[in-house]
This record gives sequence, C-alpha cells and structure tokens, in this order.
Amino acid sequence: MESGENDLKQGGFPTRYLVAIVGAVGLLPIVGSRKVFALVMTHMTSSENSSFSEELLLTHCTVFNTSRDKHVEMAGDTMFLLHSAYYAGLPLLTIVGTVLSTRVSPKLVIASVVMTSGLITLCLPLVITSSTPLLFTLRLLQGALDNIQQSCNTGVLSAWSTDADKSRLFSIYFTGAYSAPAVAALMTAATMCYVNWNATLYIYGALGMVWSVVWAGMIYNTPEAHPSLSKAQLDFHRKHGADVQLSSAKVQRSIPWRHIVTSSSVWSVFTGFFVHSYVYAMLVVQQPQYFLDSFNINIADIGLLTTLPHVGLSIMCVLGGVLSDRLLKSGLPLTFTRKLLFTTGKLTEGLCLIGLFFTSDWRAAVSLITVGVTVGGLAESGYHPLPADLAPQFAGVIAGFVSMGAIGSFVSTLTASFVSGKSKAIGDWQKLFLVSGVLDILAVVMFDVMANADLQPWASGSSDPPRSESERLLPDSDPSISKTSADRLLPECSDRNAENSVCFPGLLYSECILSDNVDTMRLIESEEFAEGHGDVVGYGTCTPSKGMLVKEKDK
Repeated sequence: MESGENDLKQGGFPTRYLVAIVGAVGLLPIVGSRKVFALVMTHMTSSENSSFSEELLLTHCTVFNTSRDKHVEMAGDTMFLLHSAYYAGLPLLTIVGTVLSTRVSPKLVIASVVMTSGLITLCLPLVITSSTPLLFTLRLLQGALDNIQQSCNTGVLSAWSTDADKSRLFSIYFTGAYSAPAVAALMTAATMCYVNWNATLYIYGALGMVWSVVWAGMIYNTPEAHPSLSKAQLDFHRKHGADVQLSSAKVQRSIPWRHIVTSSSVWSVFTGFFVHSYVYAMLVVQQPQYFLDSFNINIADIGLLTTLPHVGLSIMCVLGGVLSDRLLKSGLPLTFTRKLLFTTGKLTEGLCLIGLFFTSDWRAAVSLITVGVTVGGLAESGYHPLPADLAPQFAGVIAGFVSMGAIGSFVSTLTASFVSGKSKAIGDWQKLFLVSGVLDILAVVMFDVMANADLQPWASGSSDPPRSESERLLPDSDPSISKTSADRLLPECSDRNAENSVCFPGLLYSECILSDNVDTMRLIESEEFAEGHGDVVGYGTCTPSKGMLVKEKDK
C-alpha cells in the first residue's frame, strides 16, 4: 500500500491534510470556548482572588480588584448546573444535524452551526451579568450546535481519508479539540490578568464566526467535488480512498439505522465516547475548580497549570495517529491495532486518575493528571477512526449517533455539582477522580470485547455484500470519461451481466481483462496479468457508465 508520498510529489501538498488542518483549527474556538467559560465562571464566582504561595509566570495582575474585574454571587452547585446545561445540549440536535448533512452539503451545515455558536459566545458576557435563566438557555443551545459540527466533520474526513493515513488524518483533526483547552487557558489567564474579565469570550466568538466563512470557502465535501484538485491526487483518492457519495435524498434514504443501532462495534465507540466525555469534562470544566478548592490557587495560575495535560494530549494524539498507521503498515490487523492503542491509553489514564484519590499535594496532582491524560491520547486513534472503518459512507451518521455519548459530560458535571458543589472539600474531589479512573478501566474491558474494525455488511446502505478495502467499485461518474464509450463495447462483454462486475485494486485507467472462465470484469494491471494467461480474449478500459462497461482499446 502506498503511503501517500506519491501524491505529495505529483500533486503538491495533499488536500486531505488541508481539510484535517482547517477542521482542527475550527475546533479551537468551539472546544476552547468551554474552557474560557469555565475559567471565567470559576473566577467570577469566587469570593475573592486567592493568594498562591508559589510564584508562576503571570504575576502582578493589573485587572484583579479593578473596574475591569467582575464577581457575581452564585452558589458552586449552580455554576456546575450551568456547565451541565451545555453538555445536556450536546446530544439534542446531533441526529437531526447529521441526517441533514446526508441530504444537503455537510460543509455548509458545519459553517452554519459554527457561525451561530460564535454569535452566542459574543452574547455571553452580557448575559452572565444579567439573566441566569437566559444563560442556561444559551448554553443549552450552544452545546447542541457544537456537537453537530464535530459529528458532521467526521463525515467529511471519511470522504477525504485514504487507506494509508486514515488514523493520521483523524488524529490531526482531533488535535484541534485537545489543544484548544490549553490555548484557551493561556489566553484567558493572560487577558483576565492584564486586559478584562470578558475579553477572551469576545475573541473566541469572533474567531468562530471568521472560521465558518473560511471553511465554507475553502473546503469541499469530497475529492470528486473539488474543482481544482490535481489529477495525481484525484487518481490517488479513486484508488485508495473511500467511495463516499455526495449528500442527496437517495443517500439519506439508504441510512441503515437498524444495523447502526444494533452493531456492537458502534456501541463500543459509544462507550469510548461516553467515558472520554465524562473524563474530559473534569479536565475542561472541573479541573479549575478542583485546583481552586483544594489548593487555593488563583485563576491566572490555574490557567497555566491546566494547560499541561492538554499540551501532552495534543502531542500524543498526533503521535498515536502516526503509530497506528505504522503498525497497520507492518501487518498488524486493523481491529487489534485499534484495541491496542485504546487499551494502552485508557488503562494508563485510569490508573493515574485513581492515583489522585491518594494525593493532596498540588505538584503530585498536576503530574498525575498530565501523565495520565498525555498517554491517554493514544486511545484517540483507537476509537475515533472506527466510524470510517465500519462504513465510510455513513461515518458522519455513526459519529452523530455515538456522539450522544457526550451525555457523559452532563453526568460528570451534574455529579460534581452534587458531590463537591457545596462542600468544595478535597476529599470529595478525590472521590470524583476515583470514579473517573474506574470508568476508564471499565471502558477498556467493554471496548476490547465489543470492538471490530472490519468493513460492515451494511456499509453501502444496501443488502449487497460490502466492498472490502481491495474491492472498491469505481465512482458513479467521472467527467474525464465520455459516457458514449458504452456504445463501443467489446463483443465478448456485451452479452454478460455488467451490473455484477467487480473492480479489483489497480490504477483507475488500467485495463479490464475479460477471461473465458471468469464471469466478471476485473480492473487489474492488464499487461502483467495477460502474460501467461492464454484464456484472455479481450481487454479495454473500465468506465463508470451504467454497470461496469468497457470501451475498445487496441491490444
């Protein structure tokens, strides 16, 4: 299997990597705004600015206790319920959004929801100080919109991914999600220390709106839809990429819902997503409050300390994608590779979180969280690419279904509001981390039992057997090939059932060999195959006309 270097040399920078990178950038304002909101609310609801004996990077803050600072009276459990409102919204519109993206352009669905979410972020500074019920409502709506973006993006990535670097593309994309809290924490700490308490909310709202315009103008849903993709890259995608059709009413009607909701492999991804969401909510939302309650650290220093796990997670996410592709290239089975990475990552993370139950030192806490979350990044290459492994055409729909596991974030924040929202005792926080660690270990057991990365029988949306990685049919249409070529069929092909033809791996414009004792036309390297095969009676060029037809070609 080619690794993709050829299309880099022949067609410039691979556009599929640009899709992943631009998508990752879009996650910075989407996921980052959660961290911004958490830090802002943690600071605003504290009775006073805490003093911290250790002197870190940000010192002599000029905003605290001035007119540019802000504090509101709000109980700790009420603040956690505000965070819960966002996470409760995550699953609300996911199925609607992903199904909509199978009917209309998914890139436009993504751009629309990010634009709207950015506008909501711009409104938050005004609502925080004026109406708690309205704040609940906006956070609920924002959670619903943000989850649509991530699940729909999985469908776009599936269309652009190839056999050689699927894990790498998904890891690049999700690096945006895992680096976003680190960037947001640093920016929020700096702006709250030296600019204004609400400056980062305005910045992130504007960034989301600008990104949505850039995405809509630069990105296309599939390689076939890209008007200026180089021939070398297009040929590479036709040979090694997934056969994903553009959104249409036909695609929407063919969604195999019964198979999706009853697949143990799909539920294994759901399990991974639920537990990841539960733990990640602790990192993004609850970790700042944990350091404030347990160690009396001020918000600027908390912003710095909480960046470390996210930086490590981002780096490991990329390395995990590269490692996954290399393991597959070395010959390890796909399912085994996915389980190996998931098990290594989540088991390490779980043990470190359990270790927090036994520590009351802030240095040990930072170290355990950083190590656990960093190594846990390996798990991302275990379950995130699975929807594209199972059914590339419906990867976005599967991602939408399993992303309802984001309810784990809601359960996590709701639990925190009851356990430590009022007491703010370190003992209660230790219990919460213990529960998170146990959930990680349970997730490993369930994933290893249930997960299977094989292409599913229902992957095409019909009852026909799926096309394996080595048996992809040609696209339905190719503007570079004349449809009239069907008029010039070889006599040997005209009386055969072209609808049952199968295309085997090979270059798109290789020859179709027709053998006396083979009832299907196969796309192969004809010159190499024909030598020594006396039963070959004719060959031509495969075309994507109705069925699998062949036009004449001089021997």
